[in-house]
Amino acid sequence: MTVQPVFVEPDYTYLQLNVDVLYDPYKTNMTTSELQTKVKNVILNYASLALNKFNSTFSATDFNQTIKITDSSIITSDMTVKV
Repeated sequence: MTVQPVFVEPDYTYLQLNVDVLYDPYKTNMTTSELQTKVKNVILNYASLALNKFNSTFSATDFNQTIKITDSSIITSDMTVKV
């Protein structure tokens, strides 16, 4: 009896996200541009830590919560996901 290993190519799913953030400019000292940069960095960090792993699952709820806690001025975020 012999065992023959079989290598299976992984399936990748690529997501295209469009994120709109509503914030209160009176609750932050940052400019719109600075807040935009901060949110972009949080999104990239989330992708790196939560998604770029074997067998990871995208959670819109966790993603939106991560954006919301980026800054106290953020009221909400709206996201559109394309696969």
